[in-house]
Amino acid sequence: MGLDIELVTRPAKRSLIEVNSGASDAEMARVTGAEMEYPNLVRVKEPIFALSFSAIVAAKSKHWLSSWEEISKHRIGYPRGYRLLDIRTKSMKALTAKDPVTIAKMVKAGRIDVGIVVTSDANRFVSKIGGIVILKPVIEVVTLYHYLNVKHRRLIPEMEIILINLNDSGRTKELILGTN
Repeated sequence: MGLDIELVTRPAKRSLIEVNSGASDAEMARVTGAEMEYPNLVRVKEPIFALSFSAIVAAKSKHWLSSWEEISKHRIGYPRGYRLLDIRTKSMKALTAKDPVTIAKMVKAGRIDVGIVVTSDANRFVSKIGGIVILKPVIEVVTLYHYLNVKHRRLIPEMEIILINLNDSGRTKELILGTN
């Protein structure tokens, strides 16, 4: 496309507000539906990737079923910044922590019964922290998309073609996983 970009990391809500207002140009990876709450966001229809969330429990736990209904009966924790998890756990006994490592440590220490984290983080914690297990199957998989401020909507057709090519070639996955 020949555009120079700068990736800026901001808290999730602030980032959405800035793109919606036009102060920033785009959002890198959001679930579908962001445009319902932020009307100046336009979704690029070709997805970037899918993100899965897993439930983790202490190795000595008796909780072995991974579904929203099953975990709703227990003390839950998840990292801040995941709007989807805020919505899913709204009526549950849930708390948030600053990062997924804190959630894993809280599970291991028995401060919460179930932690909800990105599956790739969960896999890392099993070997790195120990004393926790990942419940199967994953609790949820979401597809993530690019969003642009409406003033850049004319870029979308070309972005979609580029993303289709990146996805079809497997290059998107390589870039995201850092396997170049």
